[in-house]
Amino acid sequence: MPLKQDASHRQGKQRRVRTPGGLAGPFTEEGVTSLAEAIAELLWRRGLRARQRRRRLEEAWQRALGDELSKRLHLGSWQRGVLEVWTDDAALLHRLVQFDSQRVLVALQRELGPGYVSRLRFRLGRT
Repeated sequence: MPLKQDASHRQGKQRRVRTPGGLAGPFTEEGVTSLAEAIAELLWRRGLRARQRRRRLEEAWQRALGDELSKRLHLGSWQRGVLEVWTDDAALLHRLVQFDSQRVLVALQRELGPGYVSRLRFRLGRT
């Protein structure tokens, strides 16, 4: 189906055109962005956003726990709101799991806002 020229198209406004396979677009007077360019930009933006979120999490972790405790614990994976925390000290791990996990979680949520970290999972191992 050919592109129809109308006033909105000539003014540079975006317009979607129905093609045999569905909707295609956006079209502007400058042309169509290639799929490769769109995917590259999307991946770049997603990667940058993930790094910013991780850095924000690490800074909040430092503020919530203080220097001494945050140096003995290391952040692991962070998926679907569950943050893994690693330590090589079994006594510290026990203390965190049994007594301090809720306090640490509340402090993180206060720093980051609700929903950012919903649960902590403590792990023993080399850090």
